Amino acid sequence: MTVISRRIATPLTGKTALTISRAKSLAEIMERAGGRARVRKVIFGDGTGDIHLYGSFTDFTIGTKAVTAMGKDPAMAAWHAEREADPAAHLKGPEMYRCAFGEPSQKPVILQRTYRIARHNVPGALALMPELQGIVGDTPLMAVLPTVASAMDEMLIAYYFDSVEHFGSQLDDVAMSPAFQQLVTKASSYGELTTSRLLVAID
Repeated sequence: MTVISRRIATPLTGKTALTISRAKSLAEIMERAGGRARVRKVIFGDGTGDIHLYGSFTDFTIGTKAVTAMGKDPAMAAWHAEREADPAAHLKGPEMYRCAFGEPSQKPVILQRTYRIARHNVPGALALMPELQGIVGDTPLMAVLPTVASAMDEMLIAYYFDSVEHFGSQLDDVAMSPAFQQLVTKASSYGELTTSRLLVAID
């Protein structure tokens, strides 16, 4: 079961480049500690302009060991000191999620759709995921649930794409199809779709 950490930085005016630089530095610290990391920027939807840092770990034990290792890395202390001396963004997280369907992909573009969902409806919603995967075909798909987060009544669905243009063509060819729309209607009986965002990788 893959575990995912998420940090969201909302840059202060004029500080986007510095926010990205610090997110990349933190990603390097995370990778030295044993995780996989990717920095992404929201270009459409909820939180446009925010910078996200995602870490992935094979399980909770590996993830928490990485947290401990990061805390012992001198670069982590320097990172915090620099941020305190010259703030560049409002930071939320880290928060922790577990994969309930699928796995993270390294494709550069992600559409995230967040549902507010009661715990007793989670099994029914997850039961729809294989049908959704069948509709979207080769598009990688993932569903995650919060373990330690500011909102525990959510399920986040991630769709991965090769490019922004690929995302657009999939909207036309798949998202607008009767099969997809019927499944979305079915999903609404389990949870309420509250937000969506499109993120691109920053390399």
